Amino acid sequence: MKEARQRRRHSGHMLALSVLATLLILVAGGSLLFILIAQAGSRELHNAVDAGTLNLAKTALRHGGFSPDSIPNPEVASNFSTLTDEGKLDLLVYNRVVAQSYLVALNAKNENTMEAAVSARKVWEASNDVGAQLRQRLMRLERTSQAGEAMASANNLKMLGNSRVSCIKYSCGYTARGTSSNIYMPLNVTERFSDNRAFPVNTNNIAHGDGNKYLAGFKPLTVEFPASGESLTYCAVPLPPQRLPHLVSTSELSSENSSEGESGATVASLPVKVVPPNLFFMKAAAGSQRYSLSAESAAMTTAIGKDFPLSIPGGYIEIRNNASLFSKRLSNKTLLKIWRQIRLHATADLTNCPFGEGTQRELLARTQQVLSTVGPDDLAQALDTLVIPPGATHYLYVEQGHLVMTANFPSWGVPGTAADGKTCHCGDPPGGFPLYMRWTPASGYRHLLGRIEIDEYPQSENQDDGSDLNPENQTEREERQAEREARRAEREARRAEREARQAEREARRAEREARRAGQ
Repeated sequence: MKEARQRRRHSGHMLALSVLATLLILVAGGSLLFILIAQAGSRELHNAVDAGTLNLAKTALRHGGFSPDSIPNPEVASNFSTLTDEGKLDLLVYNRVVAQSYLVALNAKNENTMEAAVSARKVWEASNDVGAQLRQRLMRLERTSQAGEAMASANNLKMLGNSRVSCIKYSCGYTARGTSSNIYMPLNVTERFSDNRAFPVNTNNIAHGDGNKYLAGFKPLTVEFPASGESLTYCAVPLPPQRLPHLVSTSELSSENSSEGESGATVASLPVKVVPPNLFFMKAAAGSQRYSLSAESAAMTTAIGKDFPLSIPGGYIEIRNNASLFSKRLSNKTLLKIWRQIRLHATADLTNCPFGEGTQRELLARTQQVLSTVGPDDLAQALDTLVIPPGATHYLYVEQGHLVMTANFPSWGVPGTAADGKTCHCGDPPGGFPLYMRWTPASGYRHLLGRIEIDEYPQSENQDDGSDLNPENQTEREERQAEREARRAEREARRAEREARQAEREARRAEREARRAGQ
């Protein structure tokens, strides 16, 4: 009896131990399963947030764009209307705004007038307005983070019950200081500026396809103006065009190169709150009814293959004909030939005035700021296409990739814009030649890069229209006479050809009549 009770007690203990062991195994298995599910869900969420942050960085390139006319400062539309992306100023074209503003400043520094310095400051303020507006829009959580949330939620979150990803923290920052922006620098544009330090080159040794270096991003560009005594600072954003948007360490948000949130400061020594960010951070959460998880990620945006030259793409040059003599004696000659005639009389004491060969170099340098591939032949051909009537103004600019001279004022220009440089002219040429030219350079403010004016000296008793005093005019008379003789010879040749055709017809008619008579 006693042994039976001991066996029952032992069996009870074993049963209890078995039940306890089973419970422990179930609890351990459940916990392990929970951990595995949580780990898988966390991995899914991290992957989803990475994808969302990458999409956020990609869409930020064009997110927040706005029309130039939407900014209260009218200088934004007046100066940057030709730089838009699908009609808007966004992060993709922001560096174009900086590049144009910087070129205007360098031109103004060379001109060394108070008017040019004032023009450069207006363009600088307009570029700051563009940067501040973009920065504010990109740092706005409720609008910008939607691209990240949407992409993250579109990814596989089976372990989290296919729940929606919600952004719980979003911020922007600045990274890759010194690496390339999406602005490359043609040598024929930069070489005319004597200070080579004016163009900081990217530190990651990336070059454009033709070998031109890219302007460095997040490197302050300071221009000093002797005329006004002030200095202005510009800054491009690193947007390497050869790379795709990519993930970076979230620790970069707390580095010296970053700025988190609306209240943060920008990179040290950069203009405060006027430079857009290029780093985007998102912390998001998702989960089921039982538990939720969070993940964070940061990504840098890039230009994704879109780059632009250092240029003022809407730049133009005015050419005015104020001389009545142009119609009286030289109506069949083009501006280029008049220009060449005046160039022959440029005197040695005009070395500080960019006339003669200097005028051509100056004009070529200005047009290359519009389109770097323009060469001397392109300039000569454009100037040699039209005759400018007395009192008329023509405009030299790029249209559909070609340099043209036309009477049509550029639609993006602002009528009445004044040239802000120092006017110079060729003085009193020998031989009594009655025409002269004035050249007034312009910084590029409101796209105007310079003005040429053709004038004539007042007539006196001892000065006629120059037709007999200028040896060049003798050549012109000979050329005109040769042209008339050539036209006369051409008319005679056409008359002889008509007579030959008539004789041929008469011969065929006579032949037909002879055949009919023979029949």
